[in-house]
Amino acid sequence: MDAQLDRTRGPAYLRGLTFSPGQFRYAQEELAEAMLERLSELAGAHRIGRLAPFLYERSGILARNFELRAEEIACREDWMHMVNEATLRMATRVLVDLFAEHLGPRECDALIVVNDGFMGFPSLGRVLQSRLGIAEDALVFDLTGHGGCGAVHGLQLADQLLSPSCANVVVVCVDALGTHALAHQHSEAPSVSEVVAGSLPSDGAAAVVVSREPGEGAALRYCGASSSTRSWPAKLELGDDDRELGAELRNAFDAQSLTEPLLLHAGGSLLDHIEGEFPELRETTALTRALHAQRGNVGAASLLQTLDVALRGHMRIGPRLRLAALTPGVGSATLTLGETCIELAPMQRADPTMASSTVRAAS
Repeated sequence: MDAQLDRTRGPAYLRGLTFSPGQFRYAQEELAEAMLERLSELAGAHRIGRLAPFLYERSGILARNFELRAEEIACREDWMHMVNEATLRMATRVLVDLFAEHLGPRECDALIVVNDGFMGFPSLGRVLQSRLGIAEDALVFDLTGHGGCGAVHGLQLADQLLSPSCANVVVVCVDALGTHALAHQHSEAPSVSEVVAGSLPSDGAAAVVVSREPGEGAALRYCGASSSTRSWPAKLELGDDDRELGAELRNAFDAQSLTEPLLLHAGGSLLDHIEGEFPELRETTALTRALHAQRGNVGAASLLQTLDVALRGHMRIGPRLRLAALTPGVGSATLTLGETCIELAPMQRADPTMASSTVRAAS
């Protein structure tokens, strides 16, 4: 694993972590009641209607966020426009916050947008570039269809782009999966798996600057980065063979993953399987569970949100840090950062392996 970390380019920094959830927050109990009401109008949905409140409660989620009001989502039929509207609003807001505190838009040499729901031309990245005044000659990339793994790919690409002519790369991860799920109109009784899938997602956006200079304030310093990824085409279904799932998880985590700092994006029952297969990761899964309980699954933004909370929460982050995402039906991906530590502003000291209480990684 060490050989894969290219340290010849010197240190790099993650700074200005910013997270912005959807504007409107709803208790999971309220959302379960709304689902039950919709199911009551469908023929043959009596059985799944009886199960729905239990399935929502079993998710472990207390509340979820949506960029649009739930009442508006329920009465509109233009679901694609709603998803686009919610996605653009959140991406704009999180980047405005980042640019106000950490980096001017004209200092952004490259913009990487990670998203799964925006549909249209030009791309979301080009729309944001024009709207926010990012330089016309800045590099712009849109990564789509990677689920929670998108953040890993976005950060790896950002690290590879760093050069004397590309000093600051902004990565923004945004998904309106909650809006998409809430807007779905069932024409017939849904399956248990469909109800479970609709009970998990939220809307949210996160952004970070990847740069060669630490900037002002605190930054996560690292030296060398490597990534690994693996296709995982099979979706996670109720009643899956635990042996097959265990083999897939063993492909995602090596021995060092169990002893060195690891931050994780995974949701629902997958966390139960991870804890059963790797009891050593219970501290990692506990943080993921806590964030899911607060907001649900925010998709591509999840891993950056977890990193933000870890940095502000004194968690161990060195000497190497792994950021891992598991998305059944899509794939698994891990980014390994070498020689990680918190670098503070002048006149402050940093513990080489712990995040300081003075760190505020999010705006």
